[in-house]
Amino acid sequence: TNRMASSQLVRALGQRRLHGVPDLPQNRVAILGACGAVGQPLALMLKRSAFVSELALYDTLDTRGLCADLGHIATKARVSSYQGGRQQLADCLRHCSLVVMLAGRPRQLGMQLSDLFEQNAGTRWPGTARRRCCCCLLTSPLNSSVPLAAEVLRRYGVYNPRRLFGVTAINSVRANILMAQKTGTPLDQVSVPVVGGHSSSTLVPVLSQVEPHCRLPASELLAMTRAVRGAADTVLQAKAGAGSASLSVAAAAHGFLHSLLCAMDGRQNVVESAYVESDATDGPAFCSNPLLLGQEGVEQNLGVGRLSESEAQLLSEAAQELGEQIDQGRRFARAWKPSAE
Repeated sequence: TNRMASSQLVRALGQRRLHGVPDLPQNRVAILGACGAVGQPLALMLKRSAFVSELALYDTLDTRGLCADLGHIATKARVSSYQGGRQQLADCLRHCSLVVMLAGRPRQLGMQLSDLFEQNAGTRWPGTARRRCCCCLLTSPLNSSVPLAAEVLRRYGVYNPRRLFGVTAINSVRANILMAQKTGTPLDQVSVPVVGGHSSSTLVPVLSQVEPHCRLPASELLAMTRAVRGAADTVLQAKAGAGSASLSVAAAAHGFLHSLLCAMDGRQNVVESAYVESDATDGPAFCSNPLLLGQEGVEQNLGVGRLSESEAQLLSEAAQELGEQIDQGRRFARAWKPSAE
């Protein structure tokens, strides 16, 4: 059955890091917001990727210094620099097979997601990307920014729902770490799907589907769910106003991008979770859940699978808020006008 196939593929999440590499990398990858706290370490990791032939770095800040620095790392990938302006953005996006969007301000301690959206919604959106290009967003808040980007891409006639991803990998990474610590299972053998949205009140760790399967008391499951949902705030509080999670987010994003590049290169049975537009669930139009990736992006949406009663309740409670945030992004997109600069 589809459910059995989905379960088998979700198990692959625990062994999803693929190590085969192409002889001649062909992927030109753009990073929008390359100078930021997530952009710089992510650029470093992608510079070392055997799947990347060129890194195109774009920011409103001057990217030449970052470009020069990365250029002294002895890997095959070339590095090119772009700064500000519509033409520079268009040049950066030209011939890209993958675009990673990090632009925008990170969330600060105590900041409401609606306020963050108002600050970041005016960011330059990659409307001139090729239709066959995969676009991966990390611009906060993802619950609204991905639907916004979908509408902008649709306006330019290049939207393909199989190729637009909100990168939520950090949620599963955090859940995996907490579960490994709790059970003593080696981290590379643990897989915990996280579904729903990408905010503390809309993401749902599906602990009932953990691999390898284990039974924990209800009190411990509740505590772990709260820990996963509050992990981003834990980092914010620990940094005491000096920033949000950056290195861990960059590392998790790189893991997702590596898997996507593997799938684009023709590797089989690549499963990752991401926030995408889908009709695979009965809930909101956008949802994060496991996906089977292929050369064209999403090959099959695996849905959220079988949930426990408490997980289903959490997802149901999250649906209304998630739907409102999706509508917020779409409303902004309808009134959006590209900058003339």
